[in-house]
Amino acid sequence: MLGRERICNYSCFCSHVVLPAMSRAASHPFSPPSPDELTLNPPTIILRSADRVDFYAHKSLLAFNAPVLRAILSNRTEGRAQASSTTNLPVVHMRESSAALRLILLLCYPRSAFPTIDIASSSLNGVDEACTSMARYHIPSHRDFIHTLLTAPRTLAAHPYRVFAIACHHAFWGVARRAAGVALRQEALAPTAVVPEMDLIPAGQLRKLLRLRSDAGRAIGRVMRGYVDRYGPDGACWREPEAQTDDGEFNFVPSDVEGPGVALPFWWRDTHSPACTRAAEYEPDWAYAAGPPASHPPAWVSAHLARLTALALLRPDAAYIANQVEFISGGMLREIAKCGLCVAEAPAELGRMAAEVRERAGRDVEEMLACANFEVP
Repeated sequence: MLGRERICNYSCFCSHVVLPAMSRAASHPFSPPSPDELTLNPPTIILRSADRVDFYAHKSLLAFNAPVLRAILSNRTEGRAQASSTTNLPVVHMRESSAALRLILLLCYPRSAFPTIDIASSSLNGVDEACTSMARYHIPSHRDFIHTLLTAPRTLAAHPYRVFAIACHHAFWGVARRAAGVALRQEALAPTAVVPEMDLIPAGQLRKLLRLRSDAGRAIGRVMRGYVDRYGPDGACWREPEAQTDDGEFNFVPSDVEGPGVALPFWWRDTHSPACTRAAEYEPDWAYAAGPPASHPPAWVSAHLARLTALALLRPDAAYIANQVEFISGGMLREIAKCGLCVAEAPAELGRMAAEVRERAGRDVEEMLACANFEVP
């Protein structure tokens, strides 16, 4: 009976013993050396990350590229470093995670040492931490290195919000504007989206990004709405007819252009089918024998623009919205089919409207991005 109690007590003791976590080797090019590498250029030190990943490196090369890191490694290896049981190399424990430590080592080594590794394709994991550590270790050109990582086309397209947060955290304002521009071309950030770097920046910077999205969406909507409104009775291009021509027709010339050959929207013509529904009709109040052509667009045009104006607030991408302007859905097609003039003129008119949105709205959004300032007090 006594022996059974001792076994139970021993089992309870063992269950509370915390064994040291096992380390694992890093991947290429900082993996354990092969037999040939041990002969030609063996590593001289092991850097163990905070998550216990062992990086096999060359102390002299690290010391040459980072003076502060040289002092740290010297202090930690002079008689106090733990030795690896397999290679007998000194093991230095670093505060950085494995993702950040890998980036630090890649910067310290010459590019010719790893010609097959594409730095620009690296993950964003650990980039913010690595940038902070590189500055602390006074590693030269670390900002250029981080700039290359953040502005890689694939990285920007896949993670614009992460790039924006990292750029704002380290004052890469040009990169932040580029990331904001890419973010505008994508759908709004979902509330459930995980962007860990957002915890590193003030809420004011995120608010400025969201305000930029809203302003860009409204700018695109103004261009689309202005295409219709400026030819209406209250628009800047409207001018009442002053005289009749020899054939009895009125001259309707927009006020911002002069001369013949002015291409007005097709809804100015009075040959619409009676089945073509209008959003509103304009009744002239002057005493001419004949009134002006209809100045209001068909209802399907107004509904189409209203839908795209709302869509621009969610995705303020001028090129995307311009493509949607030209797209004729099934419901629109049924409305267009009611009027022969709409059938003949709608594709060309929507194409002209899309070109204006693509050019004018795109220019307006680019000007907003160029003037965007994400700094906060």
